[in-house]
Amino acid sequence: MNSNANDDIKIARFIDINACKQVFSETYSTFLIRSHKYYWHIEDTDKQDRTEFQVPGENGTMETGYALLSCWTILKKGDEPTEKEWKIFEKDSPVVAIVSSPQKVYSFLYKTLNIKRKNGRIHPFFYIEHNPVNHIDKKIEKLRGTPTISDAIFTKDNKFIKENEYRFAVYYSATFHEINTYIFHAQNPYDYMDKCHFNPSSTKENASELLETLWSDDYGPFEEKNPCDIIANYDDLINRAKNGFLPSQE
Repeated sequence: MNSNANDDIKIARFIDINACKQVFSETYSTFLIRSHKYYWHIEDTDKQDRTEFQVPGENGTMETGYALLSCWTILKKGDEPTEKEWKIFEKDSPVVAIVSSPQKVYSFLYKTLNIKRKNGRIHPFFYIEHNPVNHIDKKIEKLRGTPTISDAIFTKDNKFIKENEYRFAVYYSATFHEINTYIFHAQNPYDYMDKCHFNPSSTKENASELLETLWSDDYGPFEEKNPCDIIANYDDLINRAKNGFLPSQE
């Protein structure tokens, strides 16, 4: 894919409180990419009901070992999630939305995963493709022509259309793999972030825990930043947590 495409799109990655700790409070901020099988599991959806990788192959149909995914949501208005967009993944209790652009995330992944293989290969990947997800009615045969692996990766059933998904597919360098989750160090997380928004509908407990995380003494690449510089709507976070934990700002 042309890495300069979709420059005007703003995308968001919605993360829960546990993911917030991994992104903001680890000595090394982490980024993860996951397999299709992981998403089938959390969506409690049988593989046969999904469209991904239903492409004819030498041994029946293509399976899930060709790429790992980073899944985002295309924001419809500006660079801040609407109330409706926060509710897309309401069951997952999103606390923060990391807002970015496709080009920024692509550049971060390309550089961090050493796609050019400078000084040898550290990560087992060789190519990154990114696109908005297309939606069809169940059977992938409804795609025009002969579907490719790429068609399969970027096609989902219509019942997921409300997710308005933008997807990054990171392809393995050679052999078939069965990795469920791949976690790597994001040396400078700001390389893939434009801004972060707190979910005003989060529980007071989650708001308090996020504040405690942001004010901790050990949060690696964010240690030079004040929490109000990290969270765009920091006042909303303070107001939500006002009856919970308010850490010392001394």
